[in-house]
Amino acid sequence: MDISVRLDEQGRLIVPANVRGALGWNSGDIITVSLKENRLVFHPRKCFLCGSEDNLTPITADAICKTCLDGLGGAAHEERSAG
Repeated sequence: MDISVRLDEQGRLIVPANVRGALGWNSGDIITVSLKENRLVFHPRKCFLCGSEDNLTPITADAICKTCLDGLGGAAHEERSAG
């Protein structure tokens, strides 16, 4: 599928609704943009620990999902209790 879009004055582009739908992208999703061999590559941001795309919290250039974040909190609590 090839679709042409125009950049606006601020360099933004709109991903057409039918493309977003085909990709399963929704309003509020965090999309990572990478430059690879002079091409832009768009992909949903994923949890750096488990690969989940759900309930993400951005941390620097990565993201962590709620399940992993909760797990890390529990692991930190167990370490403090053991020490």
